[in-house]
Order: sequence, then C-alpha cells, then structure tokens
Amino acid sequence: MASAVDNELVMMDIERGVYYSLDQIGTDIWNRIAEPVTVADLCAQLMQQYEVDPATCEADVLALLNDMAHNGLLG
Repeated sequence: MASAVDNELVMMDIERGVYYSLDQIGTDIWNRIAEPVTVADLCAQLMQQYEVDPATCEADVLALLNDMAHNGLLG
C-alpha cells in the first residue's frame, strides 16, 4: 500500500505493521525503477536532474536500493 503525500511517498507493509517514507529524491528513484533500469542508467538520469557527482550518486542509489531490497520493497 503506497500513497503520495506532498513530494514524498509513504508505503505501508500491512502484514508487518511497518511504514516506509521516501523523500522527494527517493520517490523519484522509486518512480524511475518501475521499469527495469541499470544502476548506471539510473545514476545518469539522476545526475541530469540533480547536482550530484557520479560517486555520490552511485553510493546513495545503491544504499537506497539495498535498503529497499532488505525491507522487501523490491519485487
């Protein structure tokens, strides 16, 4: 279950009673991974949208994706 609130996305895992919140950039990433995309392509897209260097972008994207995977948010 997910809902947009302002520029953020709030998701609820009803079975575990846990909610997750993504800020504006996290929500942007969530929307961009709706279709399969490589981390390199995702970072290239994000670097066009935001002021971020390649190393920071990759590290932050991987951290978010790993956290999402750890919490069962990625299918």
